[in-house]
Amino acid sequence: MSLKFPKKEKLKSKNQIDLLFATGKSVKHYPLTMVYLPLDNSYDCHQAGFSVGKKRFKKAVDRNRVKRMIKEAYRLEKVKKLESLENKYSYMFIYLSSKELEWKKMTDAMSLLISKFIEAQKGNE
Repeated sequence: MSLKFPKKEKLKSKNQIDLLFATGKSVKHYPLTMVYLPLDNSYDCHQAGFSVGKKRFKKAVDRNRVKRMIKEAYRLEKVKKLESLENKYSYMFIYLSSKELEWKKMTDAMSLLISKFIEAQKGNE
């Protein structure tokens, strides 16, 4: 895996997102929640989407800033931790707090969230 976050790794399909929320499982570590679903063998990489609620951040500028921070934290953590997984997954990261976190806290939260996810997957195998 590279450190890039190319277009093919972005979760954009409405059908895939609907299926993810309908049948996916979730892992939480405040202020983030990750909803995930295994992908079939036709996908060659993980796919991720990011969501920040309009209810919590009224201004689009603030929502977009938080989304950029989450994406960057994911981009840096995926190489370290998600290589060990055999299956490919689709993820949706949802930001729950109404306050913007510092960069260090955001990366720590993402790291712990992905660690919880990997432990849950290893427990299922």
